Formats: sequence, structure tokens, C-alpha cells
Amino acid sequence: MGADSSGGMDKGATMDANAESDRSDQALEARVRSLLADSESGKQKQESQGGLRETDPGSPDFSLKASPGSPGTSTTTMPLCVREGVGRDVTPLAVGMSEYEGRQAYIVVLPHETDGSQVEAYVVDADCVGKEPSGPGTVLTTRTYPR
Repeated sequence: MGADSSGGMDKGATMDANAESDRSDQALEARVRSLLADSESGKQKQESQGGLRETDPGSPDFSLKASPGSPGTSTTTMPLCVREGVGRDVTPLAVGMSEYEGRQAYIVVLPHETDGSQVEAYVVDADCVGKEPSGPGTVLTTRTYPR
């Protein structure tokens, strides 16, 4: 009976690892969708009301995004090491921070290089931010999703 139970545990451990990976992928896709929606609604709100930051300074979305830049760019700015990690010189559609597999990471959403109906999401370890000397951030994963 001991052999059977350990065999079952091995299968369970493998299934748990796959389930964890699936959950991470689902969470990442949900986060990408959220960032894209926030980016689109943010652009519309900023066009219709210039004082967005003043009227809603406590919005939790702002804590998830990179430091604010000029109006309209707060959702698309990222630290240099993250940009270097991604390795593409394209203005991102959206940028946010999230936890990915237990690590703080930047989620960078870019237009797909060849297919305009898709986006590419890069998950870059936030560990590079503030390090001296700073090198390119480590890309933890890359995923492609329909727009």
C-alpha cells in the first residue's frame, strides 16, 4: 500500500504544478485584459476630464502603474531596465505591476510584431529596478493574446 500512496502523491504533485501554471496563465491573461481596459478608459477619461488625478487620487490603479509622467503616458512608462529586458523599442499599450509566481513583476503589453489582432505580454522581474549597476530585467515569461 505504501508504494501506491507515494505513486499517487507523485501524480498529484505533477498535477498541482500544472494546475499552478494554468492558474498563473489565467491570472496573467486577466491582468493583461485589465491593463488594456484601464489604458483605454484612462485615455478616454483624460480626454474628457483633465483633472482625473486630482478628482480620484486614491485610485488603486495608480499604485499598480509606473511613476506618473505627462498626461496620457502614466500607463505606458516603465523603468529602463524593464524596457531593456523586453528588448523591443515600441511604445507599450499598457504597463502595470503584479505578482507573478511569487515575484513582483512588470507586465508590459505590446502590439504583436506581425499580427495586429493580437498583443504580446512580457512579464519582467521587477528586481532590476533600483539596482546599481542596472542591467536588463529578466523576462519571466511571454504570452500572446487576442486583442
